[in-house]
Amino acid sequence: MEHTELEPSMIRELIDACWKTRRITDLMPSLPPGMRPRHISILDAISIIGAGGPVRIGAVGEFLDVSMPGVTRMVNELTRMGYVSKSVSSTDGRGVNVVLTAKGEKCRSTYTDEYWSRIGRSIGEGISAQDCASTVSTIRELFEAVSKDSDRRNE
Repeated sequence: MEHTELEPSMIRELIDACWKTRRITDLMPSLPPGMRPRHISILDAISIIGAGGPVRIGAVGEFLDVSMPGVTRMVNELTRMGYVSKSVSSTDGRGVNVVLTAKGEKCRSTYTDEYWSRIGRSIGEGISAQDCASTVSTIRELFEAVSKDSDRRNE
């Protein structure tokens, strides 16, 4: 694919669109008390990675590209709220595994499977799977470019 430099106006439109995507979490259905959108992401990651079985906390962090301290803090919050159960790894005794409780699976299903299915139906023919994949790729590339620029400025 040929690389062409984008005009500042196109970058502005892209950044503006990203601000709108950030607002999407504000428009989602109200979450249970104490829950934040990122908690739902963690519940979903545990479900996807573990397919019903235990998952190492580190694997959740890698899957979501979240630091270990950040994912550990959120898993601890989810454990206190009764959405996740933790156990020490039987293989090495040091690692911590997590699994969704029935409450966690119900919450995850409500806020991912059911909600995203409704959104998918309401989009209809407007957005194709290719459009979706292209948008995800573009946002990831933009994030990478902005991160690199930030690193250079902070050196």
